[in-house]
Amino acid sequence: MKLFHSLVLCLLFFPLIKTIAQDTLSVEENQFKIDFLNPGFTYEHGLTTNSTLFTEAGLALAYSYNEYYGSSFIMTPFISEEYRYYYNFERRIKKGKNIARNSGNYVGLNASYYFVPLGHENENFVGGTQLAAFYGLQRTNRRGFNVEYQVGVAYQISKADDDGFTPYFRFAMGWVLGKKK
Repeated sequence: MKLFHSLVLCLLFFPLIKTIAQDTLSVEENQFKIDFLNPGFTYEHGLTTNSTLFTEAGLALAYSYNEYYGSSFIMTPFISEEYRYYYNFERRIKKGKNIARNSGNYVGLNASYYFVPLGHENENFVGGTQLAAFYGLQRTNRRGFNVEYQVGVAYQISKADDDGFTPYFRFAMGWVLGKKK
């Protein structure tokens, strides 16, 4: 009879244990994503329970103004590396919200390199580096659709004489590949 009661208790509480295990306060170990707005790929690797290293490569759409050539929109290849610290997983779980696929708020540091823009051979563009500190949020739904928003301050470094501080803004939409944990 004791064995029967133990078996019934295990069967009753097994789904609860599995639910609790899914809501562990930890970032995804490895996460791949395809970006739509800035076409490219991202890889986010979990470093600790709350921090990740985020690598991105793709094409960025930017606005450029030059006194000689005027204003134009440019597409430039870029590569970016950033450190993210997610700080609100515990609060999101208490409110019954999703943290799967690193859905949460974070602060971070970014280093990006922008290559010479595509299709502007006549204009005098140079590549440049950007260092940024920002606040961001990332949300991913059950099916993998992902939205990210970042805002902060950046310092631009280039071969031209236009180094200096600038506002930093990034909005991304994409698709997370693979199954959630």
